[in-house]
Parts: sequence; C-alpha cells; structure tokens
Amino acid sequence: MYYINKESENNSINASNQFTFNLYSKYLIEEENILFSPYSLSSAFVMVYEGAKGETAEEIQSVLNFQKEDNIRRKQFAEDYKKFNDEDKKYELNIANAIWIQKNYKLLNSYLEIIKDYYSGQIENLDFSNKEKSRLTVNNWVSKKTKEKIKELLPKGSINPDTKLILTNAIYFKANWLKTLQ
Repeated sequence: MYYINKESENNSINASNQFTFNLYSKYLIEEENILFSPYSLSSAFVMVYEGAKGETAEEIQSVLNFQKEDNIRRKQFAEDYKKFNDEDKKYELNIANAIWIQKNYKLLNSYLEIIKDYYSGQIENLDFSNKEKSRLTVNNWVSKKTKEKIKELLPKGSINPDTKLILTNAIYFKANWLKTLQ
C-alpha cells in the first residue's frame, strides 16, 4: 500500500514509497508474484530505529529513508496511523505492532513511551522461560488483531532461552476492490 503525498517532499509516506520501489526492484528478477506492505515494514522498522544508535541507526535510516529529525518523523508516523485508521474510511485496517519483553528485562521508559505514543505499538512483558505459553500469547493477540487470518505468526520453537524481546508486526486489510481478476 502506498500513495503519493504532495504536501511535503520529506515525509514518512514518500520515504516508504522510496523504500518500496527499492525493495521491489530487488525482486523483479523473480518469476513469482510478491506481495508486501511497505507501511507494515516501515512501521516495524521505525520501532527498531527508535532504539538503535550509531552505525545501526544510520544504516536503518539510509535503507528506509526515515526522517532524521525525531519530532518530525514521530509526528508523521502518528499522523499516517491516524489517517489510515480513520473510522470514516471505506476499508478496514488493523495493525498489530507490539514489543514483547522478557519479564524483568528493562528497556528505557522513554523508548516504551515513544513506541506507544507515536507508533501505536503495544508493550507487553512475558516470561519467555515458559516458551509455549509466551508463543501462544503472542499468536493469540496477533490472531485477534488480524481477524483470525494470521493464527501462527510465531512457529513452535521460535522462542528459546536467549529470547529477551520479540517485535511483532502484522496487518489485516479488507476493502472492496474497484476491479476483480477473472
């Protein structure tokens, strides 16, 4: 999903578009159809970007073309989320962004507030030592957010003793199409 925003030369939508075209060009040689959501990818990676520093942050920023100015980037993503999820839209869009943190593992409160306030990410603590219960908790939440379309985001064995944090991102989108394929 992408669209052109003529209001600004430097915003999250245009950055997402640029990332989309770059990513798509990497897969042009494949003979299979591909489907991906640039908005979904951007909304997941911006949460990672907010916690990154130094060379890692620079690389994420350069690949995804994120606005470097924190206040502008955050405001743009919050506005985009609000636009996409406006109740007056003729489509349904549910975004399942969450950070699942090992119980007693500490992240900066300022980081967690940014994720909630600007990226509508849910923050939850889990006891990953109970691997199956944690996996089912995440999968049940994602399933509910995606109207039961994505039931097993995390496969068995995906949580191990070293797991401290899981970032989830899934999107449910439903709309009537202008044209149908026959």
